[in-house]
Amino acid sequence: MELKGHENKIVQTFNSLVRNHDWYYMMSDDRSYWVKGGDERRELKKIARKLVAMGLREEAEEIWFEYAPNRPMTSIQFSFPA
Repeated sequence: MELKGHENKIVQTFNSLVRNHDWYYMMSDDRSYWVKGGDERRELKKIARKLVAMGLREEAEEIWFEYAPNRPMTSIQFSFPA
């Protein structure tokens, strides 16, 4: 699928955020890591839902499953409206 400029930017942002997310934040003893990690996770899901609403579900899932170690987002989570 050929992405438009705005769509491409959102996909690239999502890719970068997913790639750099601390997937093990919940294992930290430091509360600040919990807070930051939880905030990041909520933002990732928000962007994923936005991508789905834009018709870019496959792109969002591909990125998520590439970088999320043992943290799969179920298909139902990708189907929520933005």
